[in-house]
Amino acid sequence: MLPVPVIPEASPPAIIALPLALIRFCYRSVRRGIRRWWHLPRFERHLVAKAEGLSLANEIPRVQGNPLIQLGRQCRLGGQVQILSSNRTTTPPGLLSLGHQVHIGHHTTLVIGQRICLGNGVRIAAGSRLLGQDDDRGDILLEDGVTIGTGCTLLGSVHIGQGTLVAPGSLVTSDLPAGVYAAGRPARALCLLANPQE
Repeated sequence: MLPVPVIPEASPPAIIALPLALIRFCYRSVRRGIRRWWHLPRFERHLVAKAEGLSLANEIPRVQGNPLIQLGRQCRLGGQVQILSSNRTTTPPGLLSLGHQVHIGHHTTLVIGQRICLGNGVRIAAGSRLLGQDDDRGDILLEDGVTIGTGCTLLGSVHIGQGTLVAPGSLVTSDLPAGVYAAGRPARALCLLANPQE
């Protein structure tokens, strides 16, 4: 009995593959161009000064309103970050101030009431929301080394002390002391951290 010949799997004909590759190339080129020449300048016009070592994801942060943004060195902003100014008046504009080596995760929303100040080494995980208010309760202050877990919400005037860790999914509506582990809805300090981040 003769062996049955094995027919190799055919690749797409060149008449189809080449136009698809060309369409993919054109699409990526247009996206890069829009990012570089449209979205990036719109983001940079809100910066107080040029940010040194800024790392952005594939998508430029979306900014609404007229906030001032001050970035420290080596900051990282994830994809689909939204920065919104809730201040309806033009003066004074809301202020977003980030210290050095701050990391803000994907899908994070920052609503600036009066100001949001993040100290050095602050980490905000994906899906979190910092919601300031457009009144005397508009300040959100996070000291150095604070870590905010995934899906947390900080509401109104909140001051979190140095090195505090907030558990994922927590709702923070009042101040938290330094060096504690906090969790809950609303979040409360549950225990002291042995080695709080600095």
